[in-house]
Amino acid sequence: MTLYPIDSTHPEISNGVVCRAQGNLIDVALLDSQMEKHWLCTLRGKLKKQVQAVTSLVAVGDEVAFTILNDEQGVIESIGKRRSKLSRDNSQGRDTEQVLAVNIDFAVIVMACHAPDFNLRRLDWHLTAAVAGDLTPVIILSKVDLPPAEQAKEEIARYRLLGYNVIATSTKTGEGLDELAKLLAQKKAVLVGSSGAGKSSLINAMDPGLQLRTGELREKFSKGRHVTTNAELLRLKNGAWIIDTPGVRSFALWDRTSESINEQYAEFDQYAAECRFSNCTHSHEPDCAVREAVSQGEIDEDRYEAYIKILKRQQGRKKR
Repeated sequence: MTLYPIDSTHPEISNGVVCRAQGNLIDVALLDSQMEKHWLCTLRGKLKKQVQAVTSLVAVGDEVAFTILNDEQGVIESIGKRRSKLSRDNSQGRDTEQVLAVNIDFAVIVMACHAPDFNLRRLDWHLTAAVAGDLTPVIILSKVDLPPAEQAKEEIARYRLLGYNVIATSTKTGEGLDELAKLLAQKKAVLVGSSGAGKSSLINAMDPGLQLRTGELREKFSKGRHVTTNAELLRLKNGAWIIDTPGVRSFALWDRTSESINEQYAEFDQYAAECRFSNCTHSHEPDCAVREAVSQGEIDEDRYEAYIKILKRQQGRKKR
């Protein structure tokens, strides 16, 4: 599907971006706007008939062509091709992909420095999902004004050595906020992490007036309806497009191949070429150079164990 060109052929059609979506109710703003104006849209009948193995045909961040019916309502005519996405398996007994956000540059993974939120295994799940969706991951260690911060910083240092962008932040002291705002300026990003990790606090700290500007639009979207917004696209004063997602503790990957999981573990690459089998999963095969590197301390054992856990869980889902 492609967007309609904006020309004299279709003067009544505008190009927009999906800011919120709940069932057949879709909140759309004009593409490349400051998002001051929104329309509550539904799908054209021909789109509803399309069958896809996703929880919704439309996701937050989708670029759409829509007909403006009046000052508040519209109809979506077409949906643009997605260039990136963050999704997870939400099957609950059947194959269903839950698309959390699309058309974004960064997956900003927010993790508080204190227990129980500080969980490197969960971090690896999020990193793997980001790479599988063609996103650049950014790791945010939040609330570093709290006592466990120094230990958490030491443990997270291994990810810097692997080439990941890691930013320590505090909304109380301001640490890391300017660095994060500069990175996201004029870019599109999705924030993920568990409830209480501090995602909303980071957004409000980067743009204190945002809550006031978006409050009225949220009320309009949900007025008279029982609506639970799964994700929301926001526009910050520095030009950043931020998709805020609800807290998620469990994160089952949608892409279940061992190759896609391997891509996230770049530290395996230099050893994998020495494995006996070119399609080695590094879990049980003989003469595996990756497992040998782990035993020699050349690959972090915790990272390898996280990889094995992800691999086994995904292989188990694939057999369903």
